[in-house]
Amino acid sequence: KLVTFQFNRFRSLFPKSKYYSYSIFRNGESYEKSATQYERDQQTLKYSIDQFKAFVQIFPNDALADSARKKIVSIRGVLAKKEIGVANHYIKVEEYKSAIIYLDKIIENYSDTEIYELAIKTKIECLKNLDEIVEAKKIAEKFLSEFPKSKLASEINSLIK
Repeated sequence: KLVTFQFNRFRSLFPKSKYYSYSIFRNGESYEKSATQYERDQQTLKYSIDQFKAFVQIFPNDALADSARKKIVSIRGVLAKKEIGVANHYIKVEEYKSAIIYLDKIIENYSDTEIYELAIKTKIECLKNLDEIVEAKKIAEKFLSEFPKSKLASEINSLIK
């Protein structure tokens, strides 16, 4: 936390410095590195994303901009992983409606992550376990039309037959 404070302080004291952009980027890295395991509260990762987004917005052509964009995607993957971990916990105890709440968070907020397609497949399985077959088929058909070449397409197809 001291490091992020110092980067913020530097930017407030030296807004015209040639290191201003670098301090934003390093601040994002600092938040990223201070985050705990993905199972824990991830507020610091959200701060990290905010710093990297600010960096890209203010300095889109900087040499570090591509790295910042990649870090945003990577960190979003960690946040999605946390959500699916919670969903899997609820599935283990057969609380499928609760699992769907977390799966929906992934589907709505993390479509750019590797976890996205798995969240849809898992939601279909939960709906089947709740005997909501019509809704499960609807989601599966939509998925198959949007992602016909997905690694999970055959599994999803078999779920609705």
